[in-house]
Amino acid sequence: MPASQAYFAFQRRLKWLGHVHRMESGRIPKDMLHGELCEGSRPGRPQLRFKDVCKRDMKLADIDPNTWEDRTDIRHQWRSAVTEGAKRAEATRHDQPAYKRVRRKAKAASIPV
Repeated sequence: MPASQAYFAFQRRLKWLGHVHRMESGRIPKDMLHGELCEGSRPGRPQLRFKDVCKRDMKLADIDPNTWEDRTDIRHQWRSAVTEGAKRAEATRHDQPAYKRVRRKAKAASIPV
């Protein structure tokens, strides 16, 4: 079965995150990742920042969002962690509907009519 587009986007985001983290200070992508707005607000619910989306992806990949920066320093370890995490997340995403269906059917079968 081919991997989903979400799988590839997931990997691209986390690989780019590691690349940006390894950049030297003063580079625009790194400043944008770690920057904060001084003032201003937007009406309604604000959109997720890139950093927030990456944290969500790291949780899905079983990468600790608090210590990910240490893992990015060694490029091949970061890439393998991202690849393995993406495979696990894709497998979970693929198996989840079947698991939910089994639970729903078991619950329906246990209810007396």
